Amino acid sequence: MPKNGTLRKKKRLKARRGMDRATGVADEGSDGTRPPRTALARGPTFADAPIPRGAAGTAKRPADDDARERLREERRQRKRAKRRGEAPPEPGSVAAAAAAAALPDELAPAWTGDAPAKRTLGGGIVIEDTALGEGREARHASSVDVAYEAFVLRDDGAVRGAAIDRATARDPYGFVVGSGDVIRGLSEGVKGMRPGGRRLIEVPWQYAYGAKGRPPKVPPKSRLRFDVQLLEVGAGFVS
Repeated sequence: MPKNGTLRKKKRLKARRGMDRATGVADEGSDGTRPPRTALARGPTFADAPIPRGAAGTAKRPADDDARERLREERRQRKRAKRRGEAPPEPGSVAAAAAAAALPDELAPAWTGDAPAKRTLGGGIVIEDTALGEGREARHASSVDVAYEAFVLRDDGAVRGAAIDRATARDPYGFVVGSGDVIRGLSEGVKGMRPGGRRLIEVPWQYAYGAKGRPPKVPPKSRLRFDVQLLEVGAGFVS
């Protein structure tokens, strides 16, 4: 005589014979008979999955967009540091750099979506768009990746010698706009650009390397010109 546990097990198996093992729903044909089981049983789909609920019984809100973008930017910076053989950034450094970015009052109206191709910004920074991009616009505290060439200008505005610095599309330079990662004129000059856009930025010495310059490549009180191509724009973290 079988034990009580065995009887209960047989009863449970008998009760499940009319139910589909994957879905828990009766799987019967049009004539009321159960069709033969195929090799692969239909499993639950994403549409059948229950909506996750919070503690109060409401649907969980998606993760914050800015927080998600900060994580993406940290991953991009870690990959860039690994490519260059540099030390990886500390966790949370992207958010800290954005929070430390301060918007200068005299340069506040630097970008605008419908501005002319060539214009002078606050502080005497001159920008000229040679190609317009598409997508997200670079603003204060946006994280950007750029390819560029930098030149020293003579007093008459002509280029002096070869490029003093450059970054390519294969090895771009990334920074947070307004955080102090680059010279102030370049940081303000990229505002308003979109991915794929190109811009010439002329920076007076006050917003470049100052009265001392950076010898031997940059003499004192040197005006600079940047030929910039914007490759990627991350979300702005400071409103």
